[in-house]
Amino acid sequence: MSDITRQSTINPSQDLMELIENLDKDTSKWIVEATGQNELRNLEFKYVRGSLFRENVTISALDYAGEHLTRLPDALDGDQDEGGEQLAKIATEVQAANTLILLIDAERYINNDGLHLAEYFAILDSVKNQDVILVATKSDIFADMFWEEYEQAPQDAFEEFRKYVESQLTNSEQFESLLRQTPTSEVHPVYYETEFNENGERIPYRDDTGSVVTVGFKQLLSKLGR
Repeated sequence: MSDITRQSTINPSQDLMELIENLDKDTSKWIVEATGQNELRNLEFKYVRGSLFRENVTISALDYAGEHLTRLPDALDGDQDEGGEQLAKIATEVQAANTLILLIDAERYINNDGLHLAEYFAILDSVKNQDVILVATKSDIFADMFWEEYEQAPQDAFEEFRKYVESQLTNSEQFESLLRQTPTSEVHPVYYETEFNENGERIPYRDDTGSVVTVGFKQLLSKLGR
């Protein structure tokens, strides 16, 4: 796993440790499964920020199945009859959050599958006074495009890469509208480095130690800890 996970985290939750253990398995396949519909994962840890004046920052997130997203706006407005306890807990966590992280699936954009952002607009209408970060997941596809155009590795020119990803995504009218609705936010790309197998499928790249290689997560943690 990345250095920020191995060296900087303190008191990770059990759910988070299970995910890390899965990532550390020596396999060429994607081994982190989607969260089940009846499953909630508490992903929490602390990390040390700063060098001269060091402080502990707590990052806490609730991971839930995407199926809940369509019902979440109603739950935030007080209608939780259909969602039960799980949806009620998700709504409570969203309302109490300091920062909302809205995930943008870069693969959907590249494949013209639609970004499916409609619920995000409703959620933003239901919550107030919260910071918003738009996180572009699976941005390894953009990383390849960035390298081809500028011959720079994204991790060596991350701010330029971030702006590049944002400019690409704004070609989607729906995404551009979301960006306008969150004027203080910016796009933050994250990804695992990938390579192609003999079947032309993207698989996780592993370094000499057998660890997956992540890009953008350290910068994201820094942003969340401000």
